[in-house]
Amino acid sequence: MPILLGSNLGTTVTAWLVSFQMEALGIILLALGFVMGYFPERIKLYSKPVFYMGLILFSLELISMNLTPIKDSPDLIDFLGYASNPFIGILYGIVITAICQSSSVTVGLTIILCSQNILGLDSAIGIIVGSNIGTTTTAFIASLKLGKVAKQTALANLAFNAIGVVIYLPFYKLFENLILSIS
Repeated sequence: MPILLGSNLGTTVTAWLVSFQMEALGIILLALGFVMGYFPERIKLYSKPVFYMGLILFSLELISMNLTPIKDSPDLIDFLGYASNPFIGILYGIVITAICQSSSVTVGLTIILCSQNILGLDSAIGIIVGSNIGTTTTAFIASLKLGKVAKQTALANLAFNAIGVVIYLPFYKLFENLILSIS
């Protein structure tokens, strides 16, 4: 459980990096992770996480640069507009994260859509909260062929994230107002 809690917090690092618009960092981490793969085992151990973080950031940068043709699509704007309802926003977050198997990608895309005024804060919060539940599908898939403890851990991850969302829901509007007042 402590590792799962830590991974929930660690995922926010990607969101911060995307929000700071550190475009060059993605390609740097990609290259660094690649080169680290040729070092001795102790350094090589860190090559994949560095490479994959770079890949996520670089991919999000490419998506951001190429959103222009679709950002004026009335269908996309209407579809994303439904996410302003917290339940639909949470559902979007669950589904998108379950499909791409990465809450970092979902949160990064959400931040990009907000930065380009395609998505409003009310919609973004629901999607991000939903991504916390959607990310548990990765653990469930991984635990399918593993033992009882692995399945219990996956269930604990789902329960923790789902309970967090249930506790959060009554304070949805209060939280949105708090974020608006801080920014």
